[in-house]
Amino acid sequence: MPREVRKIIFTAEELVLAVRSYDRVTTEFLPRGEVRSVQVEDRGGVRLTVSLQAGPAGATDIDVAPRDAIELLIRACLENNIPIPLRAAKFLAVVDGDLAMVMDLVDEDVVGPVLQQPRPSAMGRMPVRRPAA
Repeated sequence: MPREVRKIIFTAEELVLAVRSYDRVTTEFLPRGEVRSVQVEDRGGVRLTVSLQAGPAGATDIDVAPRDAIELLIRACLENNIPIPLRAAKFLAVVDGDLAMVMDLVDEDVVGPVLQQPRPSAMGRMPVRRPAA
């Protein structure tokens, strides 16, 4: 059966805005400071690092957990009216140096509950698990 896979790619500027927005509404996501930049690396898995200016003490780098990265991208999509499928396995990838949220739309009737099936960890794949309603 055919599968549908969608990618939403975020530029460096969009990623900084997404991190700032997520930080405003999520307690204890980042320490106090101004988000200066966000680096994306693909080293056998996607790595997202936020550079903060933490007052006069200087800059600090914070690694973002894959689950937090997916959640902040989902929030950015919702804030910008970008439709995203609820029932899709969501994982991170690097596309042309930019961070992408990849959504694998799998037919639940064929393969079972989508959000409960782990995906291979290659390319930083990390499904988002939603609490039962």
